[in-house]
Amino acid sequence: MTKRFICSLLGCAAFCLMIVFMAGNLYAQQGQGQQQMMQQPAAEVQVSDADLEKVATAYQDIHAIRVELQDSLAGVTDPKSAQKLQEQASADMVEAVQENGLDVQTYNQIMEAAQTNEDIREKLSAKLQKMQ
Repeated sequence: MTKRFICSLLGCAAFCLMIVFMAGNLYAQQGQGQQQMMQQPAAEVQVSDADLEKVATAYQDIHAIRVELQDSLAGVTDPKSAQKLQEQASADMVEAVQENGLDVQTYNQIMEAAQTNEDIREKLSAKLQKMQ
């Protein structure tokens, strides 16, 4: 597993976390419960093989959307157009996660766990490499 691949994986995780904040309506129902959860130390996450498979597939879909967004933004000079493209890409990413049988929160939790848990990171990496 290369250092570049890990950095890419972690970068995407951070980007996906940003999606959550941009898609605020997804978390409007959680209110203060989410704030309290963020203040607590991270508990050990149990991730099933099936969920890792879903995350790996969603990750690939999100990566494709991100690449397409970067290509689209390269030719855009108007900030409003750029913002519109980013908002559409965010919505597409949320949809990609949901189409793979996950909610955004679960996807992000597993991606966070992959940052801190070597076992989860290695399993996810292996699944991603098999898909290439």
